[in-house]
Amino acid sequence: MVKQLALEYKKAIYDKGILLTVMGIFLIHFFNLLDEIKLHPTHESGFVLYFWVHRHGLGAFSLMTFLFVGLSYAVQFSMERNTGSWKYYLIRQNVFTYGMAKIVVTISTAMIACFIAYFLLWLYLAGKYGLFPEDSVYLLQMVENLPFAELAMEKNILFFFLNLIPEIMMFSFLAMIALYSSLYSPNRYVVLASP
Repeated sequence: MVKQLALEYKKAIYDKGILLTVMGIFLIHFFNLLDEIKLHPTHESGFVLYFWVHRHGLGAFSLMTFLFVGLSYAVQFSMERNTGSWKYYLIRQNVFTYGMAKIVVTISTAMIACFIAYFLLWLYLAGKYGLFPEDSVYLLQMVENLPFAELAMEKNILFFFLNLIPEIMMFSFLAMIALYSSLYSPNRYVVLASP
């Protein structure tokens, strides 16, 4: 199992899908926030928490994120099936080992790619704006419906990344749907559109 996992991670690292996923998710959210960034050009008028909370609600452009989730590694089986190279792996390993390695690598690469993309977005915003507003009442109103809202007052940076956990888990689940749909469809576009 360890050899198959190492092989799958090696294929994932050399594949361009992870880089496309990271850049795609970053650019989608950046373009979604672009109008608001233009409205708040300086750190006096904007802050990271505002952009972070509203990164999905400011435009429907973030719906395209679902197309990029499958690029990380979920379409790899579809490409292996189209070329016939998956038979080579099954000769050397059994079906269970091959399947479990695909599942583990698909979930972990989707999580890593989403986390890196959001971290890059956070770095860009944190380099340009302050993290939180000075008014604590306004801060509490913004975070009251978010998970881990109590951390916004105490552990500021941890709040941003713990708030991403449900979203990253959802994207890794959608990558698994794309992997599962690649079992039934050799068409990569159908696999990408399945989430």
